[in-house]
Amino acid sequence: MARVRGKNTAPEIAIRRLVHAMGFRYRLHRADIPGTPDLAFINARKVIFVHGCFWHRHPGCPNTRTPKSNVRFWRAKLAGNRRRDRANLRRLAASGRSSLLLHLARPWRTVRDALADLPMPSSEEPRIANHRFQPGARPYPGHTGSALDWPAKTLKAGVHGVPGGENMVVMEDGSVRYFSVREAARLRTFPDDYQPVDKLLECSVADFETPMKSMIL
Repeated sequence: MARVRGKNTAPEIAIRRLVHAMGFRYRLHRADIPGTPDLAFINARKVIFVHGCFWHRHPGCPNTRTPKSNVRFWRAKLAGNRRRDRANLRRLAASGRSSLLLHLARPWRTVRDALADLPMPSSEEPRIANHRFQPGARPYPGHTGSALDWPAKTLKAGVHGVPGGENMVVMEDGSVRYFSVREAARLRTFPDDYQPVDKLLECSVADFETPMKSMIL
């Protein structure tokens, strides 16, 4: 799960900037404090954790997914993360520190959250339906793609029927590539078993009922 960052995510950096603008100063990722909090206010004995969906599995989160390969390993590991989070909060309280736990992925789902358990798309016959790599992506003014640690921009295509400039993801190294059809479906909250049709005229109300419900509820 190399694509799922553990620290220095965009939401964490946004919180740092907000706290700094409020006039507070803090230390980052202090290993001598239980849980290695994202922000630690030493003199005030307060800490902030900025938790994402994948690693911390906060209860009731609709964005949490479990990888489809090596399922037993990941279930045990992620359950262990939650137990450790609870234990760290108890240790913090026992040491006289106050903690604030922010689940910033709750109000929105980032590109990284949505695609966490998908492999990179392949130009060969994909093992996952509609998950084929399409070459030719390039940014240009006004069309720069979606950052991994923010919600996806609106996905669209031009009248020529090919992916538009916003149907791209910006990778860690600054390069861009097109979203596969499967990734685009994930970002629009379509379920993984949804199969897009080739022609709009073949669609019916039933084709869109389930994904639309999932987007609204």
